[in-house]
Amino acid sequence: QYWLDRFLGLVSQNHTRLDFISWHRYSTKIADFNEDVNFILKIYNQYPNLPPAEKIITEWGSVPERSRLHNSAFDAAHLVAAVRSFTGYVDLATKFEVRDGPDPADQGWGILKHDGTPKPAYQAIKLLNLLRENRILLSGEGSNVTGLASRNSSGVTVILSNYDPAGYSIETPPVTIKNLTPGRYRVRKLTINAPSCAGTEMNLTSGTFQNQDYPHCNKPEQMVMPANSVVVYDLQ
Repeated sequence: QYWLDRFLGLVSQNHTRLDFISWHRYSTKIADFNEDVNFILKIYNQYPNLPPAEKIITEWGSVPERSRLHNSAFDAAHLVAAVRSFTGYVDLATKFEVRDGPDPADQGWGILKHDGTPKPAYQAIKLLNLLRENRILLSGEGSNVTGLASRNSSGVTVILSNYDPAGYSIETPPVTIKNLTPGRYRVRKLTINAPSCAGTEMNLTSGTFQNQDYPHCNKPEQMVMPANSVVVYDLQ
């Protein structure tokens, strides 16, 4: 706190241009990512003459040390849960690193192994890239299952993460998407660590989608989200 307070005090006193504030954060506790932002804003707001500055997490992840967790579904679920927590509160977040260095233990921080093989975190980013332009309300989140919902003129995409550091949580979340334009939709269910159900066409005359009615994914075992899993429902 001391150095940030002193720094912002000098910027305010000297009317110095301040473009951004950046920091690193590694934590398996998702709330820590929001607490960082709240901590910065609490100090920043003490200097009302400062113009808005971008907030950038320039390095972040689950654990700071080399670990096999970085090769696992744990890191993928953590990535989606963390993005859900700080979306709308930070302007940019950059992962470290893209590709592992030549570590024989294969425990680097990258989203790709040194040989270019994608890790689960890479697949999680691909699923996040399916989100559409406009964020919409997602209600019913729990202590482990959280997510983001989005839409544009042609459809809706929802991503859910069942993030549990203890690795015990097994959830069967019902997913209902309301207020759709009635019509015929291509429905895809995409996951990281389970077979995907993709490309089914459904006629949603009521303008409502429920995942338990999804023809190719209505078996109980296919609706279950194991601990540290990620699932996307995409309606086009």
